[in-house]
Amino acid sequence: MPNMPHSPARAAYIKREISRELDGQKPCTLRQSNTQPGTRDVG
Repeated sequence: MPNMPHSPARAAYIKREISRELDGQKPCTLRQSNTQPGTRDVG
């Protein structure tokens, strides 16, 4: 894909990639905090 910063399709693609990356990080941090002893039990 050519580098077009003002392309709506490219902007949507980047936004989707970022949100997917953030969604991938969230469960990891939650899992880490849940497995550590002494942390509050969530569910």
